[in-house]
Amino acid sequence: MKDDLAFFSPGYIFDVMHHLFSCKQHDYASRFILSSCEQWLSAELCGLINDKYHEESIGRFFCYNEDAKRDITFYVCDEHDEPEIKGHAEVKLIYPLHASKRKASINNLINKIVKCNHSEYPVEGWFFLVWNSYYEGNYTSNDFFSIVESEIQGAVSEEHEKTNSASYAIPQMVDFCDSKIKWRGRNISIKVKAIQVTFFSTNFSRYKNDEIESMLLIGRDRHGNEI
Repeated sequence: MKDDLAFFSPGYIFDVMHHLFSCKQHDYASRFILSSCEQWLSAELCGLINDKYHEESIGRFFCYNEDAKRDITFYVCDEHDEPEIKGHAEVKLIYPLHASKRKASINNLINKIVKCNHSEYPVEGWFFLVWNSYYEGNYTSNDFFSIVESEIQGAVSEEHEKTNSASYAIPQMVDFCDSKIKWRGRNISIKVKAIQVTFFSTNFSRYKNDEIESMLLIGRDRHGNEI
């Protein structure tokens, strides 16, 4: 198998996913108040990423959900090769729950990505912070996002101190969905922000995002050779 897609820099697929989803955020807004939302979101994100890159990479890059208990797995393969894992992401939705339950959800996901992190490929945690108007009696949206962002950053820093053999990307919160819908007879606001967390070997910072973008879209390897 050619080695042109051997490395995915941490956070690159998250950035791609964020852009693709933002373009359709108003179509998806009502899904964030339904149950089993994490499973739906993982499947939908796989579909968006595959729709953009599977054909453009001539079938060499694809992602799949719920494979071997991984939420989203990223693969690269040639026509006659077995698919090779290049990374995977764990997805967690965070709501304005009691502080203890919210922190437990954050710590559980961070512990999971640290435990399943491999030297062969990076493992990412994708947090989606979900707020709607029904929570405004307890939290404003700004307060909720600020509190949870601080909790995630604190948990990541604490975990890094315990496992300082790995580097990590400082979590940055991005707007994911900001929409209004009519629900149960009233107009409500739905706001979702996302944070990506990665613990990774320093090898994964070797290639820049724009280099990987050129591999996928132009059909060249990391040395600039056509494939």
